[in-house]
Amino acid sequence: MARWAAIDLACWAALTMIVAGQSWVSAGISGNRVTFSDALVDQIEMWVPCALLAPLAVLVALRARVVGRQRAIAIHAGAAIGFALVGGAIMGLLEWALPSTEIQRSMWTVVGRDVVGGLTSFILIYGLIVAAVQAVAYGRESRERQVAAARLQRELAEARLDAVTTQLQPHFLFNTLNAVAALVRSDPTQAERTIARLSDLLRYALASVDDGLTTLHDEVRFLTTYVEIQRARFGERLGVTMAVDPAAERAVVPRLLLQPIVENAIRHGISPRAAPGHIAVQVRREGDQLRIAVRDDGVGLPASGSLREGVGLTATRARLRQEYADDHEFTLGPAPGGGTLATLRIPFRPDRDARPEGRA
Repeated sequence: MARWAAIDLACWAALTMIVAGQSWVSAGISGNRVTFSDALVDQIEMWVPCALLAPLAVLVALRARVVGRQRAIAIHAGAAIGFALVGGAIMGLLEWALPSTEIQRSMWTVVGRDVVGGLTSFILIYGLIVAAVQAVAYGRESRERQVAAARLQRELAEARLDAVTTQLQPHFLFNTLNAVAALVRSDPTQAERTIARLSDLLRYALASVDDGLTTLHDEVRFLTTYVEIQRARFGERLGVTMAVDPAAERAVVPRLLLQPIVENAIRHGISPRAAPGHIAVQVRREGDQLRIAVRDDGVGLPASGSLREGVGLTATRARLRQEYADDHEFTLGPAPGGGTLATLRIPFRPDRDARPEGRA
């Protein structure tokens, strides 16, 4: 309260000094001999009542904002008249106590004249105070609405991301367990080694990360372990090569970004045929973009040219929209020479937190 009172007095004191200075300069230009002290006294008589009554006007304006329109109009009408009458009376008392001329008049004469003469001016000043309060209040409410909308949008985005991640993790887990289950029957020793790798994958896939992001370096390590599990299942039928640009490894990407794309290539490209197949993963930085290409030489897309995307690719597309909005590209089409080519372009965002290697 003391702080606002000090600000109120400071503002009105500054206004008094400015207007007094203008009056003094104008009088000098017009040839009238007026001292600065006389000009200052004239302005003190006018603006001190405003300084004293302004806090009350602010309180009335704030109160009127929370009532109905008709009631607010009545409140402002009464407050404006009261502001003008009291302000004029205070101005008259100050003029009588601190006369700017040598002519002495009775207090009631001076007060009555200033109440009548200052009625319009004080009503106008009250209106300006109310308008200022309304402008500040509306500005503050607008900022609060923007903050609330941004918070709501962020919470909605986080909820959507959580829903997609919750859908993707069980999908990954079940498919990987199926691969291990196939090995248990055909190669129990290899199944034991695969289960050990699976534990590493599960720690990474099920880790609780608030932003759902990781480095490309960690994502490639995760994908490498996943590919080893799939190789144990398919044997010589599956070949995978990875070419990762070192300049791209520090990029920040969504977690479980590469695995669903490679899984799609294995499931729909390599698995349906008996002959060996190969998958090539290429990641490189192109300016401010990160380009990821996953190509397989498998059976290719259906004759219709389109593939019904499962949980993995559907969740991947949803996460990309959530993270990058329209600033990304994800296409799935025929590869030159046969097979399927998945191409992904996302903004290159360097890892500024310097996540330690081996976090997975």
